[in-house]
Amino acid sequence: MEIQGHRAGSASALLGALPYLLGAITAPLIGIASESTAVPLWQLSF
Repeated sequence: MEIQGHRAGSASALLGALPYLLGAITAPLIGIASESTAVPLWQLSF
């Protein structure tokens, strides 16, 4: 970690933003797929 210490902040920011990016991509897709039923949302949750 000492050798790559100058990159630690960038790595932390990327790992912190990744769940939000994945959510922003998958939420509209699930919304389109589940217009009449909640089954796709349930499958994504588990």
